[in-house]
Amino acid sequence: MISAKVVAIGDELLIGQITNSNAAFIGSELRKAGFTVKRMVTVGDTEEDILNEFDDSLKNYDITIYTGGLGPTHDDLTKPLLVKFFSDKLTLNEEVLKHIELLFENRRTPMPEINRTQAEVPSSCNVIFNKNGTAPGMWFEKNERIIISLPGVPYEMKEMIADLVIPQLKEKFSNRINSYFRSKTIITTGITESALYEFIGDQEELLQGDKIAYLPSAIGVRLRIDVTGKSVREAEEKLEYICKELQSKLGKFYVGEDEQVEIVSGDLLRKLKMKLSVAESCTGGMISEKIVSISGSSDYYS
Repeated sequence: MISAKVVAIGDELLIGQITNSNAAFIGSELRKAGFTVKRMVTVGDTEEDILNEFDDSLKNYDITIYTGGLGPTHDDLTKPLLVKFFSDKLTLNEEVLKHIELLFENRRTPMPEINRTQAEVPSSCNVIFNKNGTAPGMWFEKNERIIISLPGVPYEMKEMIADLVIPQLKEKFSNRINSYFRSKTIITTGITESALYEFIGDQEELLQGDKIAYLPSAIGVRLRIDVTGKSVREAEEKLEYICKELQSKLGKFYVGEDEQVEIVSGDLLRKLKMKLSVAESCTGGMISEKIVSISGSSDYYS
């Protein structure tokens, strides 16, 4: 098992001003690549808390990915604290500087001098290039542990994870990855969580050590199936088998896989060449809003 931790940094996350979607994305990508996510943490812009997480990372996890705190202003603490933690110093990376200058040139905006500091990186790190923004990522290795720091801007971070970080981690740990993770969500409606549990029956026989989670909502219960295999193919075949068995068991309560109820319903209405009308009062138009949020809903909604 290759253990991983994900840490999101920022006061705005702790007070609920911004939803921490980064951790969910990173955790999902790590699991799909064969790494075991053991912990997710959110910390504020506090020196003591961030340094404690760095220390915990080196002591307990093979991989830790941090997001946030890499901007150019005084409240962005991640980079200076990495320098402090690793007893390092900052050096100017000319390639990163040229990239930042080009970004501002393309925007036809003068580059503030403070953005130049974003091209300064700890001398002991490997730079992870950020083609969509001004803050590069940083990759540190010490005592066979890896600490990765990435910007908190989601569209910047996601591309760096997919194109650079995950491929490099898979190459680094290629001789230790011995299981692959795959997941799928089945949507049900018209049945409660407890009734659904009894309806499915003997889950141990079906899952054979894999997992199923029940996620109830006002619309219905989602079933998340998590499986592992010794290869990607084995994991995908196991997942397909379990999903087909569940679909057969669920019958009329089955809506679809990894889809919204409004999408499945719309596809069915279009196939049957039927129209849908809605009369709402206390729902305040929420049902109609769900329906018309789907592209092409005018085919069946009136």
